[in-house]
Amino acid sequence: MTATPEEAANAFVAMLFLTLIALTMLIMGAFWLFGRVADHFGWVIEDMDMDDEEQVGVPAVPTLPVRSSASDWWVTCVNATPEQAPHLVVAGPTGTGKTTLVTGLLHTRPGQIVIITAKTGDAWGGLPAVVIDDDGSFTTAAAVFAALLVDVKRRLVATKHQRDPGPWLTVVLDDYPALRDACAAADETFILIARLGRSLRVRLIVLSYSGLVKELGLEGKGESRDHFVWIRLDRQRRASLVWDEETHSLDTALVVAMAQRPLDVSRVWIAPTAPTTASERQISPYATATATTPEKPVGAAQEGNEGVVVVSRVTLSEQVAILSSALQMKLESGKFSRSEVCRRVFDGATGGAAYDKVRTVLDAAGL
Repeated sequence: MTATPEEAANAFVAMLFLTLIALTMLIMGAFWLFGRVADHFGWVIEDMDMDDEEQVGVPAVPTLPVRSSASDWWVTCVNATPEQAPHLVVAGPTGTGKTTLVTGLLHTRPGQIVIITAKTGDAWGGLPAVVIDDDGSFTTAAAVFAALLVDVKRRLVATKHQRDPGPWLTVVLDDYPALRDACAAADETFILIARLGRSLRVRLIVLSYSGLVKELGLEGKGESRDHFVWIRLDRQRRASLVWDEETHSLDTALVVAMAQRPLDVSRVWIAPTAPTTASERQISPYATATATTPEKPVGAAQEGNEGVVVVSRVTLSEQVAILSSALQMKLESGKFSRSEVCRRVFDGATGGAAYDKVRTVLDAAGL
């Protein structure tokens, strides 16, 4: 029976509709299959309606450079990856083990070390630390900050001229908010190292009770603040690492055990005693400095009006070691012997050039 024109038209429309449905399902199936394949192989699918720089389907990038099953994986993160973690803040209330944790970390931190602290009595693995002066002032600490600033600028000039800036240096600042308040040069030195230290091979470890960016002088300085990672300790001595706003619980047992071992005293920072180029001489107002009085003592030379005394032929690390030993002996017994200081600092030597250095430093310090 022959179909009428109207029936033929209806049949054509129905066939066309079914064909469109089939094509739509086929296209949707193809997109679904492509999406599954893209997810499997990590391909990037660009949304044409999005900004050219926005992409979806990008696999997540791990925020930590190293993560393993070892309990001390985090030590590698904070010590051996200066390109990702140049500087470290260890924050926690008094008695939470900040000094012990940092002392343990220093064992696997490469390079030289200088420790500046507002406190006394901490062991620091046997390394001498720059502490408060006998009169309660921070003259010695201020002089060391000034010497550090000179060295950082020297390194900056060296990198400008594509020279080796020198060995890695870790600057440990204990109770830094107190040091900031007492030492005029602290902030400039701190911020310069925070910004440029990685490229100059200088790194900071900052101990603080609260770790607040305002107290550390980092408020409003996002570029510098981003160069720090945080370790926070609580009163139960639980530790956590804050890295890119992610918090990771830490096992500190191995680091605490390491802190009981002595550190190599040869790693104590030695400030450059003389600039080597014309550019460096322009930014180096003095060589090695230590603290004392505004008056010129025997065996030392006065520089400018800063009240900073430059002791010739004695490195900064030797000066710090001599002063620390003398003060420690005085705290222990109420007095000290220059010969005993000499023996402690110079591996048993009690005379000759070693004793001359002790005499020069202690005369300059009025001790």
